[in-house]
Amino acid sequence: TQSTWDNSESRTNQFPQDFLYSLQTLHHNYIGFIQQYHRDHNTLTTVANASLARFIKRCLTFLDRGFVFQLINIYTENLDPSLGKGFILHQYRLQFLEIVCSHEHFIQLNLPLQRKALFKKYQEIQQEYYLTDDFCHRHFLVGLMLKELAAALQEQKDIRRRALSLLRHLMAKHEMDDRWDSEGKQTRIAALYVPLLSMILGHVNRIDTGAGGSLSTQTSVAKDGMGHTESTTDLSSFIAGQTDGYKGDRSSTLTPGNRMSGVPDAAAAPKRDTPQRAFLDVRSASMQNQSKINPDILSVIAGGQTNQLMRSNTGSTSTLMSLSTANDSLERPKRKDSEATLTSSISQISRNLHSSTLRFEKLDNNEAKDILMCFLYICKHASPNVILGFWDNCTESELGEFFRLLEISIELFQYTGRKQIQSASTSEKISTPTNLMEERSRSMPSRKGSGTLAMRLSSIKDAAGVNALLHGLQTAENPETLHRMQLQGNMATEVGLIVLDLLDRFTLLYKSKLDDNFGNNRLMDKVFDIYMSFLNGMQSEVLLKHVYATLRQFVNKFPAVLFKGSTALCGLLCFHVLRCCNSNLLTCRVDSAGFIYILMRSNFENTRKRNFTRVSLQSKVAVSRLLAGHGNLNTNRFQDSLSMINQFAVSDKAVNRTNFPGDIAEVTKGIRAVLEATEKMEGHKNDPEMLLDLMHSLSESYVTTPELQLTWLDAMCEAHDKNKDYSEATMCYIQQAALIVNILRRQGKYEASSKELFAGISPNIDSDDGGWTKVDVQNESALSEDMLIEVLQKAADCLDSSQRYELLGNLYKILIPVYETQRNFQLLSQVYHHLHVAYRKIVDVMVTGKRFLATYYRVAFFGQPFVKDGLNGNQYIYKEPQVTGLAVVTHRLEALYIDKFGTGKVRMISDSKKVDESKLEPGLGYVQVTHVSPYFTEKELLERPTDFEREHNIRRFFYETPFTTSGKAHGPLEEQCKRKTVLIASHAFPFVKKRIQVIYTKSFDLQPIDCALDQMKSKVDELVDVVSMETPDMKKLQLKLQGCVSARVNAGPVAFAEAFLNENVVSNYPKNKVEELRNVFRLFVGACSKALILNSNLIKADQAEYHREMTADFIEMAVKLSEIIHEQLLTGESDMDSDSNRPGARGSWHVFSQISTSVDNTNV
Repeated sequence: TQSTWDNSESRTNQFPQDFLYSLQTLHHNYIGFIQQYHRDHNTLTTVANASLARFIKRCLTFLDRGFVFQLINIYTENLDPSLGKGFILHQYRLQFLEIVCSHEHFIQLNLPLQRKALFKKYQEIQQEYYLTDDFCHRHFLVGLMLKELAAALQEQKDIRRRALSLLRHLMAKHEMDDRWDSEGKQTRIAALYVPLLSMILGHVNRIDTGAGGSLSTQTSVAKDGMGHTESTTDLSSFIAGQTDGYKGDRSSTLTPGNRMSGVPDAAAAPKRDTPQRAFLDVRSASMQNQSKINPDILSVIAGGQTNQLMRSNTGSTSTLMSLSTANDSLERPKRKDSEATLTSSISQISRNLHSSTLRFEKLDNNEAKDILMCFLYICKHASPNVILGFWDNCTESELGEFFRLLEISIELFQYTGRKQIQSASTSEKISTPTNLMEERSRSMPSRKGSGTLAMRLSSIKDAAGVNALLHGLQTAENPETLHRMQLQGNMATEVGLIVLDLLDRFTLLYKSKLDDNFGNNRLMDKVFDIYMSFLNGMQSEVLLKHVYATLRQFVNKFPAVLFKGSTALCGLLCFHVLRCCNSNLLTCRVDSAGFIYILMRSNFENTRKRNFTRVSLQSKVAVSRLLAGHGNLNTNRFQDSLSMINQFAVSDKAVNRTNFPGDIAEVTKGIRAVLEATEKMEGHKNDPEMLLDLMHSLSESYVTTPELQLTWLDAMCEAHDKNKDYSEATMCYIQQAALIVNILRRQGKYEASSKELFAGISPNIDSDDGGWTKVDVQNESALSEDMLIEVLQKAADCLDSSQRYELLGNLYKILIPVYETQRNFQLLSQVYHHLHVAYRKIVDVMVTGKRFLATYYRVAFFGQPFVKDGLNGNQYIYKEPQVTGLAVVTHRLEALYIDKFGTGKVRMISDSKKVDESKLEPGLGYVQVTHVSPYFTEKELLERPTDFEREHNIRRFFYETPFTTSGKAHGPLEEQCKRKTVLIASHAFPFVKKRIQVIYTKSFDLQPIDCALDQMKSKVDELVDVVSMETPDMKKLQLKLQGCVSARVNAGPVAFAEAFLNENVVSNYPKNKVEELRNVFRLFVGACSKALILNSNLIKADQAEYHREMTADFIEMAVKLSEIIHEQLLTGESDMDSDSNRPGARGSWHVFSQISTSVDNTNV
């Protein structure tokens, strides 16, 4: 209401000087009372502090403003939190400011002067954009409040929350006050808060966009330290006017504006890491207080000549009517003292900021929302010149942080969904629309929409999509939930429009910087990330229309960035837009399909209507990524979107006479083929081997498109990581690296071929370039040496997980020269440390022998159920982890195919005999599982002396089937034969998948004496291995000894000798075989002798008797063997030949013996 007191006389003459002096003295004493008794009489001093603040607020209406500002100075200078109980005094200071700043003419008191042009001088920039003393002198109350906020941000949570709430409430009042409903007035008001921008940039890394519950529905309730309960609610409450401490004041109560928009419905945005930066803007806290207050400014504040500000709708007029400054004849206090006091107060706040403990903890969601709402208010209303000047004065890293704040704003204020809002409504009581209308009727009149953004929102409030959505929302059970959904959706849309306005302005003004190096710069990355965050999050239909309109402008502004620069930006854009083509909203799918078409046509025109290879390729890559696990596609909806793209091409008359529509049809046809292949994968989602087979086939089908190959190989890596098949994941990374090397070689950036580089790691790599054309290679600029390094580093990590430490040396031979060229000594140090640790592990596993890399099985499929998948009549080698038993594998496959084809439709074959398919029951499926072992020749065994070499890069396997000449499976030793079957797989293990098809099979029969030789050689090898261990394993040694010399089992060696070396039958066998068998027995006795000697050195007294029994059994066995072969085998020495005479079949038997319970068991 308009003041009724006499304004004809100057404010400085309204009251006698003695009265003012007495008032100042009373003020001093009052502050002293609060300072003295705040510890013991908290309630009393809280009321006293509030009363003092209200009195000062009333004084601003009647007294000289300069004098009142001196009183405020005295308060802030004397009520120092460092001199008392800091938490309470901080709360008092904020309470004081909260009440004083609620004055109805707060804006006029801060002199929102009109700015005419860009500032060019550094001093002007400092005064405008940073919280300097000069700024605080010009805009005293705002400066004081921002200084207090800067200090509060370094305090505990409750202090921060109250300070942020104070600033949020003020800006909300400015936004809703009908007196400032024009854009020009809001622009001048926003200029008062511009220093807040640089302050907020200093706290980017403290804004928490992650944990802490719901982003938009969380409510925090805390005691303010003075007995009051402060509820810091979310944005919906902010819009609805649910604020504390302002009810009943005409200019304090918030009124909801008319901002209606669609409610978002897209997928949730992924979390992102906040950029690291020093969180405190030192420029806003380290300004020295050397200058005195400007008398001219104080004169204006006190009522000097200035432009009268705006009238309100109720007729309230400004009270800044005084035309003279404070009376210089006033003896106490002097003018110079007031200037010094004002400067001292600001300096005191700055000192408090410096002396307080710096806090690095994250701001919670409510605090982050408060500070971001203030940030967005300034960005929304500040004049273009102010924002441009701020951007010009920012460093590149500060610009990055500015855009990161915009990105965080989109994430924090996004629509969280109906379920989360309903869940929050059960735990938090919010006002219904009826109550809100009653609240509005008691406060400010309804605000009329104004400004660009308000007009945009009001123009779309009746959009069909919004009305339909709101009609659906009216069916919600809880009206409070409906209202909150509307509020949250509206605010998400408004935040999005503010960000889009800023992006549009920035890309227009800084186009040359963004275009630098074809967009390969940090600034473009930041801007592009914000665009993608719109497509990656949940947005309303209305906002998405504006997003796509802005993206179309982006394509027109930066064609060189998208079509000539790195493929990364174009690929990311295609990925997110094509993901939106899967939306359940028709309008979203139409906009997305339309944008993809425009992107393709822009690429076509950019190449002078020759092709649109880049967008075509990146679209295929994007679809492959979505199908390979980065997102779930609804085939029907996505097919509809593809049809729309074709329709756009056919109906576009400008390109009808070109090959563009036909090329579009080819691209969509290829994408549909990928969709069909993916549907087939979906049918095998529970069959990991078949799923990986299909992925590998799809990858191989893109042999002329390296990026698509990389995409599907990456999907296979993820699948293997999920199943903990790290050896296969490693090979996928190696295949990716080989592909990149081939590309770099074609581009002239690499000399060596992939086959040469990776020969020591895998023989499955070839140097074939897939027939890529020159155009294909030139368009793959994203495949760089940096990407090769990244892939190889992932491969090194997987090698560690797979325990294939021996391969790290060969892998790092590729990386070390690159790091040496880059002078990257930090990475070189990590590489050599990794190699050191890996080689120590190799030594450990060689000593202990406790590393088992894999077990292998032959799996053959027969029958009608396997015809569809192409498995019928084929056999595969399955790689299973470590020591996996036959029963486990059989049970897994049986359960898998019963689940797939039904109970009774699949039968397992338990033996290893050749299957006669004519005897199988029609309509049933048969699966035969047989354990197989790696197969090596004598020469290969010498070339592969270590266990690892005999378990890596293996392609040939064998299994044995026993039979007799009489037709039975088992019989006397003289008749016992076995058939050894050798299998050759198409690739060597480990490979990019766990099962590899057998491409060649060969069988040969072993005669009875050959079977005896094989058995005895195996026993000798086992004993030699255990005796040769650097660190003897006594348990393993005794098990092997007992199996060879024990009276219960030594009938085996003696029986072999009786059957084939007895003088009555020896003439029935070839002489060379007989002599070889005798030599094996000599080695066998010598090996047993050495093993017994080693055991005697290892055992303790409690095992002496056990050792004597084994020695007696050994002597008895050796005597029998000597009698049979007519040769003294016990000579008192260890009859062990050199390694060159040692039979080398160990690699073929040692894993086989672990699976079988008997060395004679060859069918598993």
